[in-house]
Amino acid sequence: MTDQVLRPPKSSRLPVIVDDVQLTDAEFRIPASDQSGHSERNWFNLQPGHHREIEIIVFGRQFPYRTPGDLIRHAVIRHLKWLDGIAQAPIQSVMAQTDAVIRVMQEEKYQQDFDELFEDLDKTVARHVKDGRIDSATRLVGDVKNRFLDMPPGEWQDRYLDEVEKRYGHLK
Repeated sequence: MTDQVLRPPKSSRLPVIVDDVQLTDAEFRIPASDQSGHSERNWFNLQPGHHREIEIIVFGRQFPYRTPGDLIRHAVIRHLKWLDGIAQAPIQSVMAQTDAVIRVMQEEKYQQDFDELFEDLDKTVARHVKDGRIDSATRLVGDVKNRFLDMPPGEWQDRYLDEVEKRYGHLK
């Protein structure tokens, strides 16, 4: 699948709600490899209409898929669970193991994103302060904090807000 479709600018996507439960982006993103970096490549033919529909969904940004592969991996997981639920006889399954691997990898990715964001923010704030632009540093921290307030409530939002207060609470 190619990225030939023009991507619209990132916008504030509406939350995805199923059965009165708001789904997180993580529930849509399935890592392409396990914790050791192993993966299996699968090739298959797809009707052009289905290919186009995948591109429309991914690049329409209504759902948190970054690539067509994200959507396909998510669809495979959901379908495997569905088949397991309708099977007449038990299916030899490793879904519990792969679900555990996915959960650990998601947590690792969240931590990596957290660390990288604050490293970058530290550098930018320090540069503003060094150059005597305290107002710019304060404005940047306030803008970033407001973005954190837009995150879904929960542990990660709390961690981001606590960290911004801990590191930059003095810039008010």
